[in-house]
Amino acid sequence: MFEGTVGTDGSLTHKHKSGGKCGWAVVGNQNGQQVAAWGTMPASLPVQKRFLRAELWAVLQALRHCSPPIVIHTDCAAVVQGIKKAASSAGRQAPSTQIFGE
Repeated sequence: MFEGTVGTDGSLTHKHKSGGKCGWAVVGNQNGQQVAAWGTMPASLPVQKRFLRAELWAVLQALRHCSPPIVIHTDCAAVVQGIKKAASSAGRQAPSTQIFGE
């Protein structure tokens, strides 16, 4: 279980080749020790192999395996914007966000 603050990332290699693969990773803490989880995307169709899906999958894994409250750091502005939009559509206050470079 991740606690406190975690970092997430997704990646895509060989974007324009049939063997392209997506990967994801989450790094955080558990009982004061650094822990990490990572893997390849569970995708069987080429259309499922997109870097944004990998970024979202990493955030989903952090949420699935966390002990709230949690702070998630991501370098993907589209993920942050999507979370803000979803919260707004649901009539809830968006979580506090800060995008690198702002």
